[in-house]
Amino acid sequence: DDDVVHPDDAFVHEGDVAIGDAGPNLRTLGSERSSLMRKLRRCPMHCRPMKLLHPTSLARRWWLRLMLVAVLYNVSVLPVRLTHLTRPGNVVPPWAWYVPDYAFDLLFVADMVLNFYTLGYKNGVLIRDVRLSRRVYLRRWFWLDLLATLPVDIVVIGWADAYYHALLRINRFLRLLRLGGYFSTWESNSNVPNIQRVLKLALAFAFISHVMGCLFFAICIFEDFPNRDEAGLNNWFVFDRDMLVDRDAWVTYSRSLFWAVAMMTGQGTEAGVPITLLELYFTLLCLVVGLVLFAAVIGQIWNLISTLNEAQEKIRRKKDSINSFMYTRRFPRRLKKRIRSYYDYLAAGQAAGDDEAILCDLPSHLRNQVYMHLNRKVLLAVPFFATTPPAFVQQLVVRLKPLLFAPGDWIIRAGDIGKEMYFLSQGTVKVVLKSGKVVSRLGAGNFFGEVALLADNPERTASIVAETYVNAYRLLKSDLLEVLNDFPDVKQQMFEIGETRKNRTEDDAEQESALASARRSSA
Repeated sequence: DDDVVHPDDAFVHEGDVAIGDAGPNLRTLGSERSSLMRKLRRCPMHCRPMKLLHPTSLARRWWLRLMLVAVLYNVSVLPVRLTHLTRPGNVVPPWAWYVPDYAFDLLFVADMVLNFYTLGYKNGVLIRDVRLSRRVYLRRWFWLDLLATLPVDIVVIGWADAYYHALLRINRFLRLLRLGGYFSTWESNSNVPNIQRVLKLALAFAFISHVMGCLFFAICIFEDFPNRDEAGLNNWFVFDRDMLVDRDAWVTYSRSLFWAVAMMTGQGTEAGVPITLLELYFTLLCLVVGLVLFAAVIGQIWNLISTLNEAQEKIRRKKDSINSFMYTRRFPRRLKKRIRSYYDYLAAGQAAGDDEAILCDLPSHLRNQVYMHLNRKVLLAVPFFATTPPAFVQQLVVRLKPLLFAPGDWIIRAGDIGKEMYFLSQGTVKVVLKSGKVVSRLGAGNFFGEVALLADNPERTASIVAETYVNAYRLLKSDLLEVLNDFPDVKQQMFEIGETRKNRTEDDAEQESALASARRSSA
């Protein structure tokens, strides 16, 4: 594991032990960290390691959201201040922008300082050395952040108008280059990364439309709002001169935005034919950018839909194949109905996924931690596993095999020799004696067949039949014995429990047989 600590722990100490370095024994890790904390408490303040921010911690991700707001404020407001708010009647005095401008500038400065106390990545590996992490930041992003934060507009405070004050803040657009890293951090820590990508493209489309609309109005100002003539030769502006001159800023902005969106989507090319070279090149730019954005948005939405339906589509193709197979092989109607019902259940998303296929690319120690998270509670629900050492449980959880049973399936048959036990995670089963009597029903969280693991070749005394679709985990006796060889004390304890349970089961069976004989005699 490349993380210094869990990402949800926002601040870590320089020199902390990595989770991946502690090995599989979680207790060892806890004792090492406890010992470290005791040493830190006795250490004077000046010699304590500094606190560092994990790059994917929750606190860091929320800070990046705040930085996104700061960047969007600057790159969205500046184009409007340079175009629509320069017209007579719409001019806003520069002092009205001082508070939001310099408040967000202070956030940019704070972000630069915070980056010196945030661990970074190099070639995909978390840098554990704070000095190396700072050198990487200085080489990659520091100078860009510095140029984007320089308060050049301070030199015109008090004597220049709002236009020049906004123009000298144009360097804030350099912060746009940082947005890729922001979104990458959110996507890598999101449960729905495809939706994040769609939202990112939607934001990009809205921003580019906003900028194109402001550029359109800037061209209108540059060409002094030429009016449309009766012959329609100067109709690139679409709107009449009176619709753009001496209007409120929100009116001119709305019409400019409409023009930009219409041109980028190809809907405004017939009504707005460019006349000058400036109009021609800007129209081409709008069409090309709109085409690229449109293709990207459609492609991302298609990927989102295909990802959401990938499992169902795979099952549908499998179901089509099995239907053709059953038709050519003349399957009986009842069997075909059960097979189709099984695939309908899979398509509904109720069955557990293929854990092996999903986790096959993970290294063994990470895969073991995943299995520990998924199956630990299943094992600890069994009384004779609940008191065993954590290392013993950890070796067992990786040997659990997920299984799916359909209604009516016989999971265990009375009289068979047991070689495994089962843990129910979903569904209901019924316990049926040899006489056919249903004695109980078991649901999620229960287990059965445990005597098979604790006694020598025990005969099943009852049958287990699935009443609904059942998701269960199977633990083989051979797997348990393999693990018990490393834990002799646990092995002795379990076999004593097994003999006790076997004797109790045999007594119960004898009592059931005696009662059955008594009923037959009385009849």
